[in-house]
Amino acid sequence: MSKNKTFTAPDGSNIYALIGQRIRRRRIALGMDPDSLAARLGVDAAVLAGIEDGAIRIRGPAIMAAIDALSTTRLYLLTGLEDADIERKTAELDRAIGLRALYRSLPPRRRAMLRDIMLKTLSA
Repeated sequence: MSKNKTFTAPDGSNIYALIGQRIRRRRIALGMDPDSLAARLGVDAAVLAGIEDGAIRIRGPAIMAAIDALSTTRLYLLTGLEDADIERKTAELDRAIGLRALYRSLPPRRRAMLRDIMLKTLSA
C-alpha cells in the first residue's frame, strides 16, 4: 500500500476513494468494527482508515483479503455493482434487444405509425 497519487475513474473520481467508500459501506453493513477488518487485512486500524478515506491505495493482496473478509466480489469493490445489478441490467438489455427486433419486424407503415405515437408521447 502506498500514498495515493492521481488515479481516477472515468468520471474523474478518485478510484481509491470509491473503493474505500465501498469497503466502509460493506464493513458497516456487516456490523464489522474497523479493528477486526484491519486485522483480517493484516494492517492496523489507521491504515484501514486511510484506505476507507481513499488516502492510501489498496493493492491486490489486500483487495483479495477485503473481498474475502467482506464476503463480496471484485466487481463490487471496483464498480459498486452487485450481482443483482448485473442481472437487472442484462434483463433490461435483453428487453431492449427484443423490442428492437420486434420494431424491425414491423412493416414500414406500422413502424411509421409507432414512431409517430412514440414522438407524440415523448413530447407531451
